[in-house]
Amino acid sequence: MSEVFELMAGCRRVRGIGRFGRFAAVVAIACSSCSAITPLAGARVPPVPAPVSQAYEVLQQGNVVSAIAQFETAVRDYPESLQAKFGLAIAYRRAGREAETWAAFQAVLHQDPSHELALETVGLLALLEPQRYRSGVAALTQLLERSPDRVEARTHRARLYSLLGLYNEALADYRLVVAAGAVESQVLLQAAEAAVRGEGFAAAIAFYDRYRQTGQAILGEDLLLYLRALRADARTLTALDLARTELAYVDGRSELGVRLQVAIAESYYFSNQPQSAIATLQPLIDDPGTAVSLARALDEVAQRPEVSLNFELAAIDLYRQLLARPSPDAAVLQAAAQFMRRRPELLANAHQLYRHLLQQDPHNRSYALHTLSLEAALLAAGNLPTAASVPPLRRLQLRQQLRQIVQTLPENPTERQDWAIALASIDPPDPDLLPVYLELLQRGARHPPLLLRVAQMLVARGDLQSAQLALADYRQFNRRETAPAAELLLADIERRQGKFAASSQRYEVIMSTYASHWPTAREAALGLAWVRLQQSQPRAAIYLYEQLLQQNPEDWRAVLGQVAAAQQLQAISTAAAIALIDRWQTSAPGSVPPLELYSLTADLPAQPHWSDLYETMLAFAPHSAQRQPPVLAAIDSGDSSSRSHLEAGTPPPPSAPAEEEFDGARLGWDSTFNALRYYRDLARQQQGDGVTPQVRARLQELQKSLLQRRGFQPEWER
Repeated sequence: MSEVFELMAGCRRVRGIGRFGRFAAVVAIACSSCSAITPLAGARVPPVPAPVSQAYEVLQQGNVVSAIAQFETAVRDYPESLQAKFGLAIAYRRAGREAETWAAFQAVLHQDPSHELALETVGLLALLEPQRYRSGVAALTQLLERSPDRVEARTHRARLYSLLGLYNEALADYRLVVAAGAVESQVLLQAAEAAVRGEGFAAAIAFYDRYRQTGQAILGEDLLLYLRALRADARTLTALDLARTELAYVDGRSELGVRLQVAIAESYYFSNQPQSAIATLQPLIDDPGTAVSLARALDEVAQRPEVSLNFELAAIDLYRQLLARPSPDAAVLQAAAQFMRRRPELLANAHQLYRHLLQQDPHNRSYALHTLSLEAALLAAGNLPTAASVPPLRRLQLRQQLRQIVQTLPENPTERQDWAIALASIDPPDPDLLPVYLELLQRGARHPPLLLRVAQMLVARGDLQSAQLALADYRQFNRRETAPAAELLLADIERRQGKFAASSQRYEVIMSTYASHWPTAREAALGLAWVRLQQSQPRAAIYLYEQLLQQNPEDWRAVLGQVAAAQQLQAISTAAAIALIDRWQTSAPGSVPPLELYSLTADLPAQPHWSDLYETMLAFAPHSAQRQPPVLAAIDSGDSSSRSHLEAGTPPPPSAPAEEEFDGARLGWDSTFNALRYYRDLARQQQGDGVTPQVRARLQELQKSLLQRRGFQPEWER
């Protein structure tokens, strides 16, 4: 097969793609790994079909188009020929057909998962497309398990880890690469970058020092990362001196010049010299030509986990000064809004800025997305001035508007990252937008909270196993934080799976760990109380609800949960429960219906004046978006006899259709909720003479359907 090696050498003429450099590296891999396609001594392999050999000869002669045609024919005629599939992959690459190249190498691996040349080539090809990063890591991991000394393969895997945001894994690989001996200077810079972004600052400094020993200067973005590592490693004075020295060689009004001055100011804040920091930044504030660069630099620094509180407070004041100038640039407004939206106390300010930006550019989908997502966040927190008077279905309107905006993703990677930040702030997320979130992740958006939202949507859809996988990814990317939200969601998943002991234990641990953080402790207590209700332990649930109400007597979730527990004990009248729900609607208009409300309403007779409430509940309940709301459909149908029975809370007269035909057919009530109410009312009516087996069976079937849709386990199956 010497022809294969010669054609690979010819591949060196192929031009590179993007920032990952020339594809000649693939050829180098191929030439250094030729044993991957060479039979082992004594092994019995089928002979190479003559058409396959002829296709290689044609490719060697440089006739790529003809070679592709011959290889494609050979693959069809000899589907088991690994040599034909491999040759086709090489030919596609020679023709620059990237998608076909990737698919062809995947076909090689499908037939021979241990094909070392294909594994390493797939690893390198993965660098070209964000959606392939994980596949590349998987291929290179398999290769390195077989051949751990392949330095180049480990270097590529380190780079892929870094691009995925898995900086700890990247750093581990880079350390092995550097320890192996001679290493390219560019690899040292990549290793240092991964270390800085993964907060391994001492390791980053060691990589940078080794790079400097090559006699090359650290410039641009790498210089700023180096300064960050020095500050974080308590070498603030060294960082300050280096930044001042470098600033002397650049234009102070350029992008790099402004960022260096912000780095100098940051060093001053680290060394408790706020006046010097202000003196450094004030000229940039006063210069209209540096406003945009300064606004972006402040936002970039403020995102770092090690940033000092003094710098954050100063940044808020600096943004106020920038925004106070006449007609601030749209880029300044956007940077300020991005800075503010990450701080709960400034969400309203960010919302106002994005609304202003949207007025200036009504067709900008990113501005519209941020405006809507911030409105949703403010509504959830009750922080909008109009929150008390917002229409009950405003959140549903927001969902519809969001769906219209995100029908297609932007092509710009920076804009996609911006979308990821906006969408991740919406809690709870809209399960119908799951494909959008997944496509953002596939196409390289790196924002860990987006994975948490994906897990929430998967839970809402009932795909608990996939939700657990998404949570595992979230925790891997979010190692710096303990992520109580992920723990709460895991506890909820365990509850839905019927693992009540495990769920209870997790909730109790969260309550203990986050006792000083009331919002988290409250969520855990509510979750534990709900588990107790499902375990038919209403008194234990009531105890938890009482503890919550001692903290906040107006905690409506605790109030509603307490009434649900009282219903289990038959300690509250129907009229009292209905009156309490009416009070909740008055006190919390427009709120997302809490879990406890679903339990309460399912056990009460249908109420015509709750039509809006039913519609909202169905819209927010999993898998209910296409159903008609109960009661509302009947009221609007004009059927006066049905209306009178609804108002009375009694079942239809005996002349109604047969029991099996009623739910979903009569009056257009396509709703399990309403059918359940009908059969419960029918069962109450029959109690004197005994409930018929048909009614009892249908009632149990509907209860089971509704409970499972919400992730509950029916009591009779426990």
